[in-house]
Amino acid sequence: MSACEVNLAPLSTLLRIEAERTALPAFQAAHADRQVDPVA
Repeated sequence: MSACEVNLAPLSTLLRIEAERTALPAFQAAHADRQVDPVA
């Protein structure tokens, strides 16, 4: 169970895919935390 008490077991395939894609360098480079904030 997650912190929100939601059973994520039925989503195991999606969770596996998400974990695998976050390991890819292209996804790491494109992550929002690595993007430059726009200048106002």
